[in-house]
Amino acid sequence: MAITTDERIVRKSLELFTRFGINSVRTDDISMELGISKKTFYKHFISKEELVVSVTERLITDALTEIDKPVKTCSNSIVQASEIWDTLIGFRKKNNPNFLMDMKRYYARAWNLVETFRTEYLTSVLTRNLERGVRQSLYRADMNEKVMALLWLDLSQMQYNEDPSDVEIKHHFIRGLLTLEGFKNYTQTFCNKSDKRDLQTVE
Repeated sequence: MAITTDERIVRKSLELFTRFGINSVRTDDISMELGISKKTFYKHFISKEELVVSVTERLITDALTEIDKPVKTCSNSIVQASEIWDTLIGFRKKNNPNFLMDMKRYYARAWNLVETFRTEYLTSVLTRNLERGVRQSLYRADMNEKVMALLWLDLSQMQYNEDPSDVEIKHHFIRGLLTLEGFKNYTQTFCNKSDKRDLQTVE
């Protein structure tokens, strides 16, 4: 099926916004990249704000698809946690920091969509992983799952100066959740995968 002009504009805008930030990209730049006139652009989006909202909706839809993969395919809570961490880190690394900063400052409707996605969906996914890990006797029962889910989300979205920091923090966080049985499972799982070299950074 052919891609509509609306979809072409949203996809190109998402690419440019996440690379350069929202305020660094003009509607003229988007039109030029797509080879369309400004008149055509404004037939589809009456303002840049409307475009930013549509781009944010597309970003969230894509994020839902990515997060759902480990949620639906990983029965082991530890493996699921590791894959969710990697997905969250990937979101952060794909986006220029100015993208979300510009959205938060100047595009309240779009920012509210992001905040709702974080508070209502992502924290729910992380909380369910923690609760499931406790039921599987892989995670310690003496924790507040909702508080730990918020900490998990914040840690995965922090900017670090060194690339290995993401891996180290991910593994330290997961290891801090584990029971003795969980630690055995964790060691067996990751020592049989390419993540073994990741473990060496946190030994």
